[in-house]
Amino acid sequence: MKERLKKNICGLDDYVFLSEIEDLPARKSDHIGDALEYACHFWASHLGRSASSGPNVKEVFKAVDEFFTTCFIFWIEVLILTGNLDVGVHALNDIHQWYILVSYLWHLLKPAFTFIQTGVPCKWTNDSQRFLLEHFDKIHGSSSQIYHSALPFAPSSSWLCKHYSTELSKEIKVVKGLPVGWRM
Repeated sequence: MKERLKKNICGLDDYVFLSEIEDLPARKSDHIGDALEYACHFWASHLGRSASSGPNVKEVFKAVDEFFTTCFIFWIEVLILTGNLDVGVHALNDIHQWYILVSYLWHLLKPAFTFIQTGVPCKWTNDSQRFLLEHFDKIHGSSSQIYHSALPFAPSSSWLCKHYSTELSKEIKVVKGLPVGWRM
């Protein structure tokens, strides 16, 4: 996913609704394909079934962090294009649960480091779920709406606003009235 996910993966016109794209199946086949569609649909499910301890857990944590800071919005775009946006909400819950199960802190005890499971929640999933749920109706029929009507209105305190601001360089910008946090 890391190598293949990108903005406007199918090369669609801005503001177009998926229902208006006659060649959408061909575009999905050419630009997404079965392997990427499968990976986007099931990666969090596979993560939830992966080992909760062991030598590679730290690398998996890093990969999850990298996913959210570099691929999250593009993953949502593929879920929209493949008609699986609802999977995203459930996947974020799976990621959150896995993260709590295997979260860790390194403590310096004498000269050795000890791995301690602490139940720390994933810092990415709360904002991500709120983003999806708040904008679900706006974005499920048009993948470009992520950039035009969802991301510009993410609260200023959200990690989404900070990490994906470069995706908004040519988009609208809320000058005044952007919420600081999510609605209750």
